[in-house]
Amino acid sequence: MTDRKQTQADILATRLRELSGQVEHLRISRKTLIFLAEEDPAPAEPSASPPVVPDHPAYQQIHGLRQGR
Repeated sequence: MTDRKQTQADILATRLRELSGQVEHLRISRKTLIFLAEEDPAPAEPSASPPVVPDHPAYQQIHGLRQGR
């Protein structure tokens, strides 16, 4: 009976170490997300109008290729 309890205690201790590691990773992630949120408090709003496309033929050709035309 003692061996069985020791085995259970070892299993639980191992699981506790795993969970403690996961909690630490969550703490780090939380700190990182809070830092990033404070770094850029107001994300830029997307512009309502499309970007101006230059009239140069080379640019138009490259832009057409990127758009799959």
